[in-house]
Amino acid sequence: MSRSAVVHIIDDDRDVLKSLSFLMAAHDLPCQIYGTADAFLENLTQETAGCILSDVRMPGMDGLELLSHVRASGSHLPFIVMTGHGDVPLAVRAMKQGATDFIEKPFSEKALLAIIQIALEIDRQNDLRDVKAREARERLGLLTARETQILELVATGMSSKLIAYQLELSARTVDVHRANILSKLNVDNAISAVALLIDARGQTSS
Repeated sequence: MSRSAVVHIIDDDRDVLKSLSFLMAAHDLPCQIYGTADAFLENLTQETAGCILSDVRMPGMDGLELLSHVRASGSHLPFIVMTGHGDVPLAVRAMKQGATDFIEKPFSEKALLAIIQIALEIDRQNDLRDVKAREARERLGLLTARETQILELVATGMSSKLIAYQLELSARTVDVHRANILSKLNVDNAISAVALLIDARGQTSS
């Protein structure tokens, strides 16, 4: 399923939401506005793409609590925190909790748009990495348990001789397995095979 990038804006101030939605429209950036953190969470799914722009001080669930819930849900959407002037401690806490960036109110349109563009690019790169990881796992799924075990040892830099010694196999048997690994993965050498192993583990984790 395709993921359409949207700037998700959360703020309890209707005037701020209106102003920011106009700004996004003026720069051809699709956006969705929410008056509360709960309203956003009700619409958050694994297919939600783009970035989150949230005020930090809101009635009920605040921006930091929202960030915690978003990360707990397994979402890695870039999260931008809007803070009031002098709210540096809150901004620092947000960054420690996994926020991508923060911006102090009042902010310039240029500064905000620059941060949003960076966040959208981060999400795009994360999405590409996740797709690459899924494809790599599918290819690695063609290997037997023994072949996977040998590939993981190859990835540590071990030679066929050392692998054979550790697994109590003959070096010839290990070489046969290594040849089968390259054939099944449709790669030319061990470096490319190990690269697939790295890609498979490369799904976004933060």
